[in-house]
Amino acid sequence: MAMKDYGGIMRDLDAEAIAYAHRWKQVALAAESLRVDEIYRVCARYELESDEFYTREEKAQRIISGWKRR
Repeated sequence: MAMKDYGGIMRDLDAEAIAYAHRWKQVALAAESLRVDEIYRVCARYELESDEFYTREEKAQRIISGWKRR
């Protein structure tokens, strides 16, 4: 345990690092969930279907990347 004294306040740096990593892992999972939701929303909106070249998710990603270039 890495307890450090900072201006009279004892801080557990290991526990803070674990909490920080956990918090950012949750943020990353939420961002990934939003990305996947957006892909499936585009699939439904444009009624995309897979073909011999691209899956419907790949088509949706191409549409989304076109939106973000504007």
